[in-house]
Amino acid sequence: MAKDPSSEVLEGNVGFFWPQDDHKVDLRDAIIERGYISQAPDSFVQVRALDEAEVLPGILMPTSSRPVALFGSTEKSGILVPDLMSAGRTGHFGGSKASVRRYRARSVISAVDLHTARSSNLTSASLVFSEGLDFAALSTLHTKFKSDPHTHLLTEAQFTLKADPAANGGKYGSYELILEPDWSTSEDGSTTNLSTGLSITLTVKRPRPFHQFRHLLVGIQDLLNMTYDRFVPAQSGRAVVDGADPSAGRSYLWLQDTMVRPPHGLGVSRRQESTPLFRLADLGGSAGLRRWLRLRDQFSDVAQSISSGHRYGGSRQPSRLLELAAAIEIYVAANRKAGATWAKKATAPTPAEALARRVGSPFLALVGDYATWGERIQDTYNSVKHDPSFARDPDELRLLSWSAQVALLCALLDRAALSKAPSRRILSDYRVARGSEDLRKLLGT
Repeated sequence: MAKDPSSEVLEGNVGFFWPQDDHKVDLRDAIIERGYISQAPDSFVQVRALDEAEVLPGILMPTSSRPVALFGSTEKSGILVPDLMSAGRTGHFGGSKASVRRYRARSVISAVDLHTARSSNLTSASLVFSEGLDFAALSTLHTKFKSDPHTHLLTEAQFTLKADPAANGGKYGSYELILEPDWSTSEDGSTTNLSTGLSITLTVKRPRPFHQFRHLLVGIQDLLNMTYDRFVPAQSGRAVVDGADPSAGRSYLWLQDTMVRPPHGLGVSRRQESTPLFRLADLGGSAGLRRWLRLRDQFSDVAQSISSGHRYGGSRQPSRLLELAAAIEIYVAANRKAGATWAKKATAPTPAEALARRVGSPFLALVGDYATWGERIQDTYNSVKHDPSFARDPDELRLLSWSAQVALLCALLDRAALSKAPSRRILSDYRVARGSEDLRKLLGT
């Protein structure tokens, strides 16, 4: 398998860069900037280019709008920086310092054919995760060996990945969502290592801006993070730039927020949490995955609250409890407004109790009593917000925020699955159940 050139690009490359004011591109008429691309200390992509534009005399510094993308020709590869976060300029008049333009981005696409690119939009983007096959139950690795009948020496080894077509993603709006097994090999001296993983690909017929692909890819990674209860990094990515011939080979995608492990997750043992809390089948297969993506957009603040811990750290107290309790209020209020019987105030006096009853008996086994848990969540939430003299017990805040996250996660996944299968699976897992004793001791249930 070809080596991913993104790492070589991000190690530092000089090159020519063409800023794009819109997604259409014609490099023959574009302004050329000479500069340097690398990975910044905070892991983002940065480009520094000489600002050689003529400066007209005047009082005010001339301004320019932020480009939407950069194409580049570097010493290692043709590249596309598809979705710029910021652009700035340091201007110097006279003296010995050069004026410089600076760009920052989350991503870079390498091995781009600049001659065929029609725009900075994409027709396909994918991520490969070294984990996830167990979650998706997509394939198993079959091995077959042949040996010489006379010497009994091994003469041939065959490895086959078999995927279940029924587990594929299907259509999600204008996207085709493809889940399939992936494989790669690496050399370590005289040893060849074979690795398998889960590939998640989004394709469209009409090219779309990269940020729309990114939104969905991050949403799917959020689901994997929750499945394994930790950050699950993507190990590689591919993309097809508008105008490229897919049969000629895809370009390589590097995406910071899916591939760089956050600082709080560096010490988490992969072996410790190698078994998923729930599987794609518990969600109802690919249809459930698509429903999860729709729910993530419909209740963005709620989905963000249960997934943010894996990306940004989940031990911030008391802000973590405030975030989750507010998310429960938002979710219950939205369902009450939509006419859901379970969310009405007559059903339960607090939003937390309403949500707990919605999840059902498996959650009752975790907390011991719906009303007691809901009242404790609400009282602690109000005290943290409004009472400066409230004694904040770190263990209490940790247990309450943890249980609130479990309740929200189960509620959203059950809704995506159109069944109670996800909550039954999660709440019966020993890793979740072992927190029940401390929680019920706190609640007195």
